[in-house]
Amino acid sequence: MAATAQQILAAPEKFAAVGLRVLNEMARDADPQISRLAMLSCLAVFRDILPEYKIRPPTEAELAVKASREVEQLRAHESSLLKAYQLYLKQLLAAADAAPPRGGGSGSKGGGGREGGAGRAAEAALASARVAVRCLAGLLVARPGFNYCSDILQERAIELPTSAAPGPGGPLQTAGTRPRSRARTRSPSSIF
Repeated sequence: MAATAQQILAAPEKFAAVGLRVLNEMARDADPQISRLAMLSCLAVFRDILPEYKIRPPTEAELAVKASREVEQLRAHESSLLKAYQLYLKQLLAAADAAPPRGGGSGSKGGGGREGGAGRAAEAALASARVAVRCLAGLLVARPGFNYCSDILQERAIELPTSAAPGPGGPLQTAGTRPRSRARTRSPSSIF
C-alpha cells in the first residue's frame, strides 16, 4: 500500500489511474484490517492529489474544438481521478452503512453469551464503519469545495434527536456510528 501511494504521489498524472484502482481493490479486501488501512491510504493520497477546484466534464462544444496535447492529458487525468474518487466514496458509504445496529447488551466484555465469529465480524464491521466515516470527514475537511461534497453531507449529516440531552444518542452523534432513525431514500450508487 505504501509503495503504491508513494508512486501515485510522485507522479499523479502518470500513476493515479492504476494506483488508485489498486488501492480501491485493497479497500475491498476480505481482511478487515487490510480494508481499513487501504481506506486510510486512499484518504491520504486523495488529500494530496485532489485539486482545490471542482472537476467538470467538458461540454460538447469544448470537445469539438481541437485541444493541445497538454489539455487532452489534463482532461484524461481529471476524468480518471474523478472516477476513482467516485468509486472510493461509494466504498466508504457502503462500509459506513454496513455497521451492525448497536445495542442488545453487546457492551459487556466478559464472555458468557459471546458468539465468537459473529461477534468478531460485527466488531470488524463497526470498526470499518468508523474508519469510513472518518475518511468521509477527512475528505470534507481537506477539500470542502471538491465534487460531491454536498452529497456526502446529505448522506452523513448529523442527526439531531428531538431532545438535546447529552450522552449516547445526543446531538453530536453521527449517523455513521448509530442506526439511522429514518429509512434511506437513495442507495450510495444513486448519488454520483
